[in-house]
Amino acid sequence: MCTDFQIHVENQGYVSGRSMEFALNLNSKFFFRKAGHKFTQELWGKEFGFSWTGTYGFVGMNSFDLPIVTDGINTAGLSTGTLWLPGSQYQTITDPSKGLCIDNFAAWILSSFATCADVKAALKDNVVEVGASTVVTNMLPLHFPVHDSDGNCIVIEFTGGKVMIYDNPVGTLTNQPEFPWQLNNLRNYTSLSPYDVDEVTFNGLEVTQTGHGTGLSNIPGDPTPPSRFVRATVMTSFADPVKTMDEGNNLAFHVLNTVDIPKGIVAEKPKGSMSKQEFLAKLPKELSSLIPEELISKLPDDVSSIMPTKDYTQWVVVRDAVRKTYSARFYGSQQVRTVNLMELEKSGMLEKLDGMLVPFEPNGFGDMTETELSKTEQPKSIGELPRVN
Repeated sequence: MCTDFQIHVENQGYVSGRSMEFALNLNSKFFFRKAGHKFTQELWGKEFGFSWTGTYGFVGMNSFDLPIVTDGINTAGLSTGTLWLPGSQYQTITDPSKGLCIDNFAAWILSSFATCADVKAALKDNVVEVGASTVVTNMLPLHFPVHDSDGNCIVIEFTGGKVMIYDNPVGTLTNQPEFPWQLNNLRNYTSLSPYDVDEVTFNGLEVTQTGHGTGLSNIPGDPTPPSRFVRATVMTSFADPVKTMDEGNNLAFHVLNTVDIPKGIVAEKPKGSMSKQEFLAKLPKELSSLIPEELISKLPDDVSSIMPTKDYTQWVVVRDAVRKTYSARFYGSQQVRTVNLMELEKSGMLEKLDGMLVPFEPNGFGDMTETELSKTEQPKSIGELPRVN
C-alpha cells in the first residue's frame, strides 16, 4: 500500500510526494549512486544480461539492507518509485542481452533518463525486456510512477506480459486496481468541491450545514488504494496554489498526512496457527533453501505469532525536482531530514557515497550534515536473493 502524487509550484516547478506502507519492516535507508556507475546483472541469472553505465547520479530509499532501489530522484530531477500492484505479469525475455530484472528497473530509470519522454521512448524501442524469476514475480508485483522536472508524469505497468505506459493527467498513483480503472473511478466523485454546500429545503424544512467542509462530505476516508487515490487527487487539486519550492514541499507533507496509516488500523484477520513445517512447506524451494538452519531452529512452534500482518506508513518522502532535494520522514519521528543531491555531486561526496547506505538521522534538523552522511554502511550482497526460475 503506497501513495504517490505531484504538486505544481507556480512559475517554479514541481515536487512529488510518496508514502511507503508495508507490514514487514523494510529497514530502509538512504541509498546513493554516482553518475558513471557501471550496472551489471551477473547475479540475476543468465536471462538478465543487460548492463549499462549510468548517466545520472541519484539518491533513494532501499529495502532489507540490499542495494535495491524502492524510490528516488536523480540529478536531472526525474523521480520514480516502486508501488505494489498484485496481478502484475512481467515480460518474457526473448533476448538475454536486453533482460532487466524487475528489482533493478527503478535503478535503470533513475540512472539513465532525464525526462518521461526518454523513458517512454526507451521502453517503446524495446531497449530492455523486463522480467523476473518466479519467486521475485510473486514477491514483487510492481508498477511505477515517473515524474520529471517539467511536470510530466507517466505510469508504467506490466499487464499480461506486456509493458503498458500511461500518461498521468492527475499525477496520482496508489495500488490496485490498474491505473486506467483509478482514473475512471474519479467519475464517482464529481460532486466534490472545496466550497461549502448551500442550505437545502426538505418538504418545507430549511436545513443548514453542520459546519465547514461540507463540499468534501463524500470524500472517501478509508485506507484502501482507490480511496487514497481519490483523496490525494482531490487534495492536490483543491489546495491553494503554492508559489515557492518551500511551500510546495510543505504542502506535499500535508497531503501525505491525509494518507498516513498508523500501526494497527490496517491488519489481516488471524488465520490460525501455523507450524514451522507448514510454514517452510509453503515457501518456494528457492526461498526456503536460503533460510539458515540456525534461523529455522529459532522459529517459534507457532510461526503465525511472528508473521507481520499490519501495514503501516514506514516512511514518506518529498522529491523536489527543481532543487534536486530528497526529504524523508520515518514512522518513529515527525522530524524531516533532507539530502541535497546537487550539493553532494558538486562537493564530490556523491562519488564517495556510491553504492552505500546511510541511516536516517531523526535527531538533527534540515539537511543531513556531512558528518551524518559519512556514517555509511555496506549493503548486503544481492546474491542472497532467490532468482532461479
